[in-house]
Amino acid sequence: MGKKNESMAKPRELPSQVDVDFVKIPLLPTKLPPGLTKASLAEIAPIAVIPIPRKVLRGEDPTRARAVEVLGDSMIGAGLVDGDVVIFLIDEIHGNGIYVLKIEDKLAVKRVVFDSIPGKLQLISENPRYSDQVESADGQTIEVVGKVYGWVHAHPH
Repeated sequence: MGKKNESMAKPRELPSQVDVDFVKIPLLPTKLPPGLTKASLAEIAPIAVIPIPRKVLRGEDPTRARAVEVLGDSMIGAGLVDGDVVIFLIDEIHGNGIYVLKIEDKLAVKRVVFDSIPGKLQLISENPRYSDQVESADGQTIEVVGKVYGWVHAHPH
């Protein structure tokens, strides 16, 4: 009668509930009603509500947080693929980075570089198949909605 084989030990039981603080974030549609402004975006009816760990927001107010689905492949170089869901804060606009934009009547996710010329934005493609663009953030065709704080990745394989 030898020693009990350590590898045959009973697996440790996991707790039945995970001790993580979650917040519910409204998932917005990518297609918006005509004439919708960024100011009224906070009141748009969500298509779903998704729970995310509060720490994703890094201390920011969760009532300003929204989510939107990524469409297309223009952001694959940043690790965002078609079907991912990004979490962003409405009116959080500071520094270059990945933002949600209102482009005409759609929400889109793009890398933005704020140009030294006031009102001009560089939209950087994260896919070599697409060219970068310099656009006017006039509030009519393109409006910066908010900075992306994180995302839920839908692995394509």
